[in-house]
Amino acid sequence: MILLASLFVLLSANLFGQNAASLIYQKAVNSVVTIETNEGLGSGFFIQKNLVATNYHVIEDANSAVIYLNNTNTSYEVEGYVALDEQNDLAILKVKYDAGVPLKLSQTMVKQGDDVLVIGSPKGLAATITKGIVSNLNAELKLIQIDAAISHGSSGGPVFNITGEVIGVAVGGIENGQNLNFAIPAKTLENLLLFKSSYAKSLSGNNQYIDGSQSNSTINNTPPTNSKPITSIKQVQIGTQIWMAQNSNVDHFRNGSLIPQARTDEEWLEAGDNHLPAWCYYNNDPAYGEKYGKLYNWYAVMDSRGLCPTGWHVPSDAEWTILENYLGSEAGTKLKASYGWYEGGNGTNSSGFSGLPGGYRYSHLGFFNGVGFFGYWWSSTESSSTSAWGRALGYNDGGANRPNYSKRSGFSVLCLRD
Repeated sequence: MILLASLFVLLSANLFGQNAASLIYQKAVNSVVTIETNEGLGSGFFIQKNLVATNYHVIEDANSAVIYLNNTNTSYEVEGYVALDEQNDLAILKVKYDAGVPLKLSQTMVKQGDDVLVIGSPKGLAATITKGIVSNLNAELKLIQIDAAISHGSSGGPVFNITGEVIGVAVGGIENGQNLNFAIPAKTLENLLLFKSSYAKSLSGNNQYIDGSQSNSTINNTPPTNSKPITSIKQVQIGTQIWMAQNSNVDHFRNGSLIPQARTDEEWLEAGDNHLPAWCYYNNDPAYGEKYGKLYNWYAVMDSRGLCPTGWHVPSDAEWTILENYLGSEAGTKLKASYGWYEGGNGTNSSGFSGLPGGYRYSHLGFFNGVGFFGYWWSSTESSSTSAWGRALGYNDGGANRPNYSKRSGFSVLCLRD
């Protein structure tokens, strides 16, 4: 009797899984699309009514693309991308179709053994579903390992849990590896959404921006002043905190207002004297900005219009301390990048923080110092009415130092996830 009861439960659970898979497929299949570029095929899915998520490698080197809605022969042009994350192999595309039904991104952590479903277009066979489980959670690769089949053309498709929420983006598998397939966690895609622009950048790579606010989608060569697509997002989780792993390089506040650039010593000093926000490149040379980002005075850091994107903020002194305490001894060595520091001053970057020696700008006289030797970053915490706390890393020091400098100084900024 016990054996029969157990068998009944097993069969019932299996039947439930099959029914659930069918229901999820029926509900989600028309939110999944096939992406055809001049380079090949891939999959994607709606995350907003006119935005489609996919893998970066699906559109890499493409000059044009269209999407096909499942179960139809109707295609719609891809206007361009509104956000890219080459490091994590993600892209968000804007399409000339505004009736897509977005899929819900899961907020629940997946576990080994959880059932998963994948919908995509393997070898161009649209609306194909496969089923499997979460085989492993690969912390080193920051991917979800699954045994559901993923073939060429499935890349960029959604991976669902048994409740029909998206837990990841199918990214591919290991060639000749039996059922060694992977998905990018939905949280990584959710983070990328924070950086999306309202304007699409052409896939052709010619730095043209497509103004979707105009009825004929006119292409112009000047990005809107309040919105620039972010082409690469680097971030790292250290302990319980998620940090951007690259210095801020924005010239607009979160609300789109311009942050004034100080191009001369006089402009830098005038901004500080009047407690006004300002940024500059080290030595006023844009080439340094490409490597180290911009330097900001503290008035830009604390401006109510927001220096960091939505969902992020400039870390407080206490939050810097949490980071240091988590890393323990030789925190500076663990925070410093493994390249770019003067004469053997490189760190191990075991934290993934990738701290670079971007130098700083003096509050008085306005001159620059320390590039290649030191990196300075602001906190949002003032130490007096005229100074604020920061953090400093040096080429000749394995520690993380806590200086308090004039608010008129120019430091780098790293944002922390709310």
